[in-house]
Amino acid sequence: METKHYWNYRVILKDDCYQICEVYYESGEPLWITQESVCPLGETLEELKEDIENYIKALDKPVLKYKDF
Repeated sequence: METKHYWNYRVILKDDCYQICEVYYESGEPLWITQESVCPLGETLEELKEDIENYIKALDKPVLKYKDF
């Protein structure tokens, strides 16, 4: 059986503060997150726009708690 690995941006609640981090998954289960929040970036304006759109998508997903990682 093939294990599916992927990542996305998610809102994380850490120390009573919300932030966006990269969350890495294996077979649909979140395994680990970046230790610090991340910021949008891109080598072109279009890439930056796409990255920001992915941040906005994170706002529509359930909030994850830092302490769960």
